[in-house]
Amino acid sequence: KLVELKPTFLKIIFVFFTISIFGQQSRIDSLLYNIEYSDNDTNKVDRLNELSRFYIYYLPNKVPFYTRQAIHIASKINYLKGLGYAYINLGYYSFRIDDYKSSKIWYNKAINLFVANNDFIGEGYCYQLMAKTTNGLGDYNISMKYLIKSRQCFEKANYPKGIGKVYEIMGGINDIFGDYNMALDNLNKAIKLKSKYNDIEDFSRPYAYLGNVYMHLDQKEKAIESFNKAIEISQSNHNLNTESYVLTRLGDLYFKHENYDGSIDSYKKSLEITTLHSNLWGRVRNLQGVGKGFFKKNQYLDALRFLKSSIDIAKGINDKFGLKNSYDYIYRIYEHYGSLDSAYHYYKLYNV
Repeated sequence: KLVELKPTFLKIIFVFFTISIFGQQSRIDSLLYNIEYSDNDTNKVDRLNELSRFYIYYLPNKVPFYTRQAIHIASKINYLKGLGYAYINLGYYSFRIDDYKSSKIWYNKAINLFVANNDFIGEGYCYQLMAKTTNGLGDYNISMKYLIKSRQCFEKANYPKGIGKVYEIMGGINDIFGDYNMALDNLNKAIKLKSKYNDIEDFSRPYAYLGNVYMHLDQKEKAIESFNKAIEISQSNHNLNTESYVLTRLGDLYFKHENYDGSIDSYKKSLEITTLHSNLWGRVRNLQGVGKGFFKKNQYLDALRFLKSSIDIAKGINDKFGLKNSYDYIYRIYEHYGSLDSAYHYYKLYNV
């Protein structure tokens, strides 16, 4: 029987993850050794790109250092494929730190290289990741257009592994549009293809999106099962990115079902990761989540502390949606306090 994660169990999971990350050091050391001692510059570029890709999910701040080394060597030996994937890594890194403008620039540089060399797989990856970027901006219709282009490229290359990635993002967008049957169909296709072709990179993400679908369908136990599966895979693959995302979604689920202690705990765990990753958008959402939980527990001072912190960050990234959410709750808090001037101040900000 499925049971809801309790805050203490979430702490155990996080401690286990913290200990298990040291297992990745052998992989990092192996790549660094290969990079340093390989006599083959093409191999060095490939390993630098592999290391950069790993760090995108693990410690994004390390990505530029290794990716720029790959660009330098690839340019010197005219290794265009390696150069293209280095551009992709910088594009994905930029997306992860909410720099969508730079992300698009790097992806376009990569596409130009791949198109010139008839590399349909590389081109398909660019369009797939550009869809993720436009998702971050809320341009879901444009994302679908990129995904269609991506699938066409992967089909030309007879590359089902890439098609699985496309189905994953399509399923996430279907869920946002409320087309839950289509979302379930696409996400299960993604899981099937990722399993068949051993695509372990972010294999946890379709399970996270399944959790979203079941949460929206009010199937709580299935949602928790999918989220737990996503956390388990994220920890085994040392994917802090998706683990943080799932913890936030668990916080949303617990909040919806009025388990405010579980909600606060999940948001705080996710907040640790988004802070480590300099993911400002994620920090805003988690700070708000903690603040909302404290508000529901009538712990208004704690709520104000987290909500006001979210405002400072949201202003810096022009997150208008995040600002409105924070203003809304702060207005309600001051209304409860009877501080009418402060309440009215935030009410006006909310209605701007």
